[in-house]
Amino acid sequence: MSSESNTSSSLTMSSTVHSVHTSEPLRTLSPESNTSSSLTMSSTVHSVHTGEPLRTPKSTTKEDLEELKRVLGNQIPLSPLSPQPPLGPSPHKSNTSSPQILERYSLSKSDVLKAIVYLEDATKEIQDNNVRLSAVLLEMRKANEEMRKANEEMRRASEEMGRANERAIEEMRKANEETRKANEETMKGLRNTFMFLGCASLSLIALLVFQNKK
Repeated sequence: MSSESNTSSSLTMSSTVHSVHTSEPLRTLSPESNTSSSLTMSSTVHSVHTGEPLRTPKSTTKEDLEELKRVLGNQIPLSPLSPQPPLGPSPHKSNTSSPQILERYSLSKSDVLKAIVYLEDATKEIQDNNVRLSAVLLEMRKANEEMRKANEEMRRASEEMGRANERAIEEMRKANEETRKANEETMKGLRNTFMFLGCASLSLIALLVFQNKK
């Protein structure tokens, strides 16, 4: 495919996209207008990145293409016929192979083997620590269960002591009630006795007085 046909195809596609987005009639641009559009885009990007006033060159120069390439970060080719780089990684080739990794980080195969052995030892140590930690957690769970049982026994003992205290208090209250009743009976008996003795004393005094009068 020649440069002219490639330029014509690019211009036709650009004009078609413009017609779809703007609903304007389809028109065919000339190579000169395509060059002007490319330079306008380059100038626009340069203005956005640098803050300089927008400029529109009148003709295409190698310096303009270099400037466009620099501004866009080497993402576009210098000529329309240059092959485009792939956008993503190749599906059949890894980005970085093992030798490149070793060369990049200055590693030797012995260093890699040592690192693998170290990782295996570290993994085994972590597994051993996990086993020990599981055993400690099991012991703690057993201890917590024993403490729970002991607390349950203490609670039951406290409840028994509370019930025993209630029974003792009730017995003491009943005993006090019996003592109070007994004291009341005793006081009644003493009152009756004193009343009887008083009556007897008065009778004896009256009898003595009556005899003395005779």
